[in-house]
Amino acid sequence: MYSVRRVALLLALLAVSFNLGAGSAVSPSGDELKLVSHDVPLPVNANLPLPESLPVISTDYHNHFPNPRSFQHSKDIMTKGLLPKSRLVSFLYLNNQSLSLEEIEKIATLYIKESAIEGVNHDIAFIQMCLETGYLKYGGDVSRHQNNFCGLGAIGGGVPGLTFSTVEEGIRAHIQHLKAYASHDSLKTDLVDARFGVVKRGSALNIHDLTGRWAVDPLYGKKIDKLLATIYAGAHIQRNKTSILFD
Repeated sequence: MYSVRRVALLLALLAVSFNLGAGSAVSPSGDELKLVSHDVPLPVNANLPLPESLPVISTDYHNHFPNPRSFQHSKDIMTKGLLPKSRLVSFLYLNNQSLSLEEIEKIATLYIKESAIEGVNHDIAFIQMCLETGYLKYGGDVSRHQNNFCGLGAIGGGVPGLTFSTVEEGIRAHIQHLKAYASHDSLKTDLVDARFGVVKRGSALNIHDLTGRWAVDPLYGKKIDKLLATIYAGAHIQRNKTSILFD
């Protein structure tokens, strides 16, 4: 009979090393951990066979990566995003595990790339995409096959909005539309956003200015702000389950 304290330690280590959830993994070097889910209850008088050797999990996070939790997320659209790609990937995967990590990584990479070209904050653009598409679950007027990541042209009443031929084009259109609202500067990429010209340039410099302009939802800016705070903190609390995001 093993002590409850020893079993608790074992379960905690097993939860980190073996129960990461589909698609989540520790790299061969042990440095990169995308997602950890702590949802293993400790049964009373638990008695489990111990492995020959317990895995060693490095917790020396702060010496390897800048922790976004120590950053203050910007609310201004034309600023530099600070979140690493792995944080974007793990956040989206945590909220929609029907997607493959490869698909999510492609989308995250494009958001960082297209945002950098136009000077848009990729943190804001990516989080807005999560809000607009329900973490790419869709379910509203816009369908997934449209490659419309921000509800462009979708005005309600079953109107599906714009359709783009590729993921790349759809993400570029999103970034261009954000720039239309937040800046008077010209685009550095070829125009793909068909609604770019209908926007009053410079009318929404930050996320709260998007309320009533991008969407009629009176809490639109606050919702984006809350999601930004969540992804920066690196923790997601859902009922009795806590998941932690790593870079």
